Amino acid sequence: MHSREAMQAAHLATLEGALLALLRSAQEDGMDGISVEASADDGQIVIDVTYTANGVPLSGESL
Repeated sequence: MHSREAMQAAHLATLEGALLALLRSAQEDGMDGISVEASADDGQIVIDVTYTANGVPLSGESL
């Protein structure tokens, strides 16, 4: 595996772990889903997390 591919695989594994932890925490609070949107515009990176129950957004946060 090339170095770039290895780094991408490592980043995806880290992301998967973080998303699973967020989802498990949300489930403890009665929610059943999370949605994550990340964007980069003019050098600024924004990550929005929305917590849902039965597909209905209940709360969210921006990072």
